[in-house]
Amino acid sequence: MTNNEAEYEAIIAGLRLALKYGAKRLKLRCDSQLVINQVTETFQIKEQRLQKYQTEICRLLLSFDEWQLDQIPQNQNVEVDGLAKLAAATKSVTLGDKSVVHLLNSALDHIKENL
Repeated sequence: MTNNEAEYEAIIAGLRLALKYGAKRLKLRCDSQLVINQVTETFQIKEQRLQKYQTEICRLLLSFDEWQLDQIPQNQNVEVDGLAKLAAATKSVTLGDKSVVHLLNSALDHIKENL
């Protein structure tokens, strides 16, 4: 997975979590200016895989009444970025009194192929 794909995965995971908890207004912060410009369609996306991410993010954003996407300096996002990457790539499962973490596939694996 590239850094850009990890950023997209983190955004999708965050959007899904916000929807799960009923958020209607959202402020997204991302340290990748490239990803922000691709999501807002300021920059064209040539890679088909990244186009699928952008399409899924735009679909999820339609569920919010209001949203804002801001670029922040990477040095202000180190811990959050690491946690987001981990959250996007893992799933915690409880088995009795033990917690087990499983690596998951990409968020794109859960999106219908007709996008």
